[in-house]
Amino acid sequence: MVPYLGALLFVGLVVLGLALDIALLGATYREVSFAADAGAEAGAARMEADGAYGGSLRVDRSAAIAVAGSAALAARP
Repeated sequence: MVPYLGALLFVGLVVLGLALDIALLGATYREVSFAADAGAEAGAARMEADGAYGGSLRVDRSAAIAVAGSAALAARP
């Protein structure tokens, strides 16, 4: 009886560890996804609207990168 109980306890701990790893992986994916979306939206907001609708798109690259980076960091929970 004791060997079966030990094996059952070991398998239970392994399954619990896998469940926690999968939950942390999902939370990390969600956090990174939110940060990437916020950064992309903030970077796109730096585009000139007249140029975007007129067909001649101009973006201040350094300003867009700075705004996207700060927005991505602010979006992290």
